Formats: sequence, C-alpha cells, structure tokens
Amino acid sequence: MLNKTPLFLIAALAISTLLKAQEDSLGAYTSRAYGLYNKKDYCNALYWYEKAFSIRKVNYPLYQASVCACQCGQPDKALQYFKEFMEHGDFYNYEFFANDTTSGCIRNTDVWKKGMASLKVRYDSVQAEISKYLAAVNDTGKRLNHSFLTDTAYWQQQAAKKKFPALFQSIRNFDNYATPPVTDHWTQYNIRVNDTLTVPFLVYIPRTYNPKKKTSLYLYLHGAAGNSPVFNTNINTPDFEKDVLREQVRQQAFVIYAFARKDINWLYHQLAFETLIREISFVKSLYNIDDNRVYVSGHSDGGRGAFWLALNKPTAFAASLGICYYPGLYGFNTHFTNLGNQTPFYGISGTDDGLFKNTTVNEIYHYAQQQGANWHNYNVTGKHGLPYAAPDSLNFIYDTLQHRIRNPFPATIQWQTDNVANGRYHWIAINELDTAATPASWHPVLNPTITRDGKPVKANYNLHKSGAIKASIKNNVVKIEISCVKQFSFYVYPELIDISKPVQFFINDKLVSTQKITPDKDLLVKEFTSTKDRQLLPVAGITLYVEP
Repeated sequence: MLNKTPLFLIAALAISTLLKAQEDSLGAYTSRAYGLYNKKDYCNALYWYEKAFSIRKVNYPLYQASVCACQCGQPDKALQYFKEFMEHGDFYNYEFFANDTTSGCIRNTDVWKKGMASLKVRYDSVQAEISKYLAAVNDTGKRLNHSFLTDTAYWQQQAAKKKFPALFQSIRNFDNYATPPVTDHWTQYNIRVNDTLTVPFLVYIPRTYNPKKKTSLYLYLHGAAGNSPVFNTNINTPDFEKDVLREQVRQQAFVIYAFARKDINWLYHQLAFETLIREISFVKSLYNIDDNRVYVSGHSDGGRGAFWLALNKPTAFAASLGICYYPGLYGFNTHFTNLGNQTPFYGISGTDDGLFKNTTVNEIYHYAQQQGANWHNYNVTGKHGLPYAAPDSLNFIYDTLQHRIRNPFPATIQWQTDNVANGRYHWIAINELDTAATPASWHPVLNPTITRDGKPVKANYNLHKSGAIKASIKNNVVKIEISCVKQFSFYVYPELIDISKPVQFFINDKLVSTQKITPDKDLLVKEFTSTKDRQLLPVAGITLYVEP
C-alpha cells in the first residue's frame, strides 16, 4: 500500500503499558518511536527508529527518522534518511512534505530540492485523474441521499399517531427503499460528528442490488490508521484497494470503506468507533441491509480496529476479521471474556509478518481460547502485506464470513467493560461501575504470557478496573451475576420475553425485582432511529440498581 502522510499518534499511556506486553519487534520499536515523535521527544524517538531499522527499513518511518535527526542536530543523518525515504516517495502527500518545517535542517540542500521537485512532477501528473475520481464519488446524482429512515421527525410523528403494536410492525417490516440511480459504483458520504468534525467514508453499491432484497454489508478498516493529519480521500481508494476488497465486491455486498486520521482513528479513539457504528446506521437508512449479515474486517491497524469492535461493540456484527493484526488494544483493556459470546472473531496471521510476529499472535490466541474465546486464527504463508501480495490466499475466510448469520437474541450473555460507553451487548448494558468492590471469583484479570527475548513475560492487558456481568433468560426469568457493577439495564425483546407476563430478576441468586412490562414507544423510536436495526427492536427498558 502507498504510504500516507508520515505522522502517527500514540498516547503515552499506551506506550507505557501495552507495548510492555509486545515482543521486541519491528512493530514494538516503531510504535515506541511514533509515540515519542508525537510528543516531540525527537532524540529518544530516533533511538527507537534506528532499533526498528536494525530489523528492517520501513518507508514512512524513514521520514520521521529524518525529522528526528534534524531536530537532534544530526543533519547528515537526516539527509541520509530522507534520501532513503525518497527511493519510495509519497507523491500523494507532496503538499504536507513541502510545508513541514520540522525538516528545516535539510530543506535547502540539493537532495531535498531535487526530491521535492520529483514528487511534485508525479503529484501534478495524477491531479487530473484524482479530480475525475473525486467528481465521480461525490456526484450526488449517482446515489441515494434521503429516505424515511433518515427523517427522525417522521418516526416521532408515527409514534404519536400509532399504537405500539402497529408502530412496532411498521418498523420491523419496513422495506420502502428507493432504487439507486447507479449501481456497481463507489460513492462518498459524510457523517457530521460534532460542530467541528465531519468524517467521510466510501460506500460501494453492488451491481445486483435489489431494494426489495436484504443485502449483506462489510465495514472495512484500512491500515496505517494514525499516520495522516487529514482523511486521505484524494486517493482513488477503490482502485488502490481493489485486491483487498475484491471478495466483498464479488459477493455483491455493500462495502463501507472508513477513513481515519491521526486525531480520530481506530487505535486510540472511542469517538472513532462510535462514528463507525453511525456509518453503518447511515447506510442502513438508505439501503436495504440485512441486519444479521453485517461484518467488519481490517488489515494491520484496521485489524486491530476490528479486534476492538469484537471486544467492545459487537452487537451490530455477525462476525469480525483481523488480517495481519496484533490482538491487543492501545489504552483500553483487552477483555478476552467478551469473545466468549456468540459473535466470532477470525484472524489471519502472515507466517513471516515482520510487524506483528506470527508466534506472538498465536501465543495470545491460544491463551484466549483457553479462556473460552470464540476466536479462530489462521496462519497463512506471507508477510505483513499478505492481502495485497496474495489476495487469493484469503478467499476462504470471506466464504466463511458469508455464512455467518447473527443471532440477534442470544439467551446467555457475559460482558465486561472498563468504560460504560462500551457497556452494552444485545439486551444487557452496564451503566455504572463499582470499581471499589472486590471482583467475583469468575471475574479474573486475564493477562497472557508471551515470549520476549526468548523468555516468558506476563503481558498487562488490564490497564483499568472493570465491571462484569453474566446473564441468562428463560421463561421470563432473568438471572444475573454481577461483579463490580452498580447499575445495569435490561432491554426487553418480545423474542425473548412474553411481555404479557411479569419478568423476574435474580441478582446473584436473589430475587430482587418483579417487573410488569409496559411498552415504551419513545424507547423503540430512539433505538431504531439510532441503529436502523429492524431486528433488535426493544419494547421496553428496565434499569436496576445493585445493592452494596
């Protein structure tokens, strides 16, 4: 993959914790370097870049290393690293390099001037093609832009007019989707996250799409997620990623290609993950998506993002897939117990991956499997660029995913979180933690042992205190076990509960509440307009406080 703007954001917390768990490797060294680089601790960053280069020279870190050498008073070394970087170049980001003053010590050299002139020629030569591509993906006449499902006020009006059963059925059976003007087409949409942030994403509209037929959807997360200060929408992504996305397109599925940048990406930012869920909801607003056949996949950093979603927000997905990924989260707890639920995670590891070492990934994988994780990891011959170098070798995993169907209503759930923003899984939600409490015996701290420098080392995958819950439903009886939780909510689905009868709640084997179900139109509309999920439609919500 062409390397994008060479900046990388790593939180100091992530460096001091997670990376202790990683094997000393190219990935660990460059990650340490990136974090120090972004803290402007250039001399220490240079040390770690050079440790990484002792294993293998990687393109975009060469530019950061050049900057670090410049800032540390080593212009000759800065020039050498810049020359090596220019052997590959990155003409898409010419304007960034041209305006980056941190490389000041070499900007007046002939090497710099000639290198930048060469980049500019290549940059200028592709501008016409880029303009043509951007005009196509931003042509609003080639896509759908509005529907009843994008109109929250419409559903609020429906709630005011209709009785609950009629409102419920009108949502469940909704299929009034329009026919898009063009199919077999990529288009760019935008999500307004807040007053200062709008996030773009691409959507592939399949050639055979029939608005009367539910169609599967893939969310794809690209690698190098923290490199760029801007969303790299000016690159012809569909052409650039055609081999990686080929199987999804062959299946005639919708594809969301999400964009990241250094201040909102799927390595460190809760907001980025919440935005991804909103992107899925938006596409469901316009196109007839099968709620039970939504998948997330990603390569490298994107694989880490898919792993995060599998551990923190899997409700929307039938399955998750990471390719050439590392199964550990930056700055977040890595709750392996959450993989014990019905939603599977699949992993592909390159046998010769120089960034995320195959043997380390397998050590973590086998540990999690021993804890009951619904995780399947496959070792495929290849390096970190496996999906680009040998895309056919991954066909089998997309065939596997295609046959995974979500069960929206699991009868049992176990869930753990250190952040209540990620407290919900299907019909249970942890709303408030009690981290001062003593954890239950079934709520252990799970840290895998990995090999580093030939020795076993205990990783630290639990950075924060957490709460946990185990729940089951049968015959209108909800049995709950809690650990370090003060408050939780139960969402009532008629597929699981006979709403004509009371529901009994047992917490830690004690009957604590018997509740009569009163259908709640406001909750129904709120949930549906948020998720656009026509399967998961709660008729009521019950919040319970846990006595100390």
